[in-house]
Amino acid sequence: LTASMTVAGKTYDNTTTATPTFTISSGLVNSQTLTITGTATFGSSNVGVQTATAQTVSLSNGTGLASNYSLSTGQTATATITKATLTVTGATTNVTYNASSQSNSGATLSGRQGSDVFTVSGYATATNAATYTDNLSATSAASANYNISYVNGSLIIAKAPLTITGATTNVTYNGSAQTNSSATITGRLGADTIAVTGYASGTNAATYNDIL
Repeated sequence: LTASMTVAGKTYDNTTTATPTFTISSGLVNSQTLTITGTATFGSSNVGVQTATAQTVSLSNGTGLASNYSLSTGQTATATITKATLTVTGATTNVTYNASSQSNSGATLSGRQGSDVFTVSGYATATNAATYTDNLSATSAASANYNISYVNGSLIIAKAPLTITGATTNVTYNGSAQTNSSATITGRLGADTIAVTGYASGTNAATYNDIL
């Protein structure tokens, strides 16, 4: 028998598996019929027009007996492998200011095929309290096989608590202006420098309150 083969196009799945359909073109006796099934593989798993080759064929009885016939493999056909969809979704990370640079992380990839490996970059990185948005990018040796879309995440740096406690200073009237001082700062981080103003100042005998 001789037979032709067609294969269906598919979306990239990182495999060379093809889905063939076989048609007997000649060799049947007296218009007998048989059924052909089999397997085929593409020469490459990558996106584009690829050639598939039949790897196995199997004949089943129709109006004729399959045992009366033989069919070799090796039929070829072309089909198109189209790009798969990959979505990179950033995380929302909440942290508290610590005077050091902090970065978002943990993006998830949906639609990655097989053992393809992607490197994600563009995570938001910052030091000061604010909300920062990722500018994500995913790279891979297999990138050309994907339509990649991005949902950027955020790094939210919340303000750290800082307490400034004024001192209670007792002095005796001396006819000159006198000023409180020596507030303590609790919660200062890293090398941050905090300038304190608003100390109480007065000349006459009384109690004066800081407005720090």
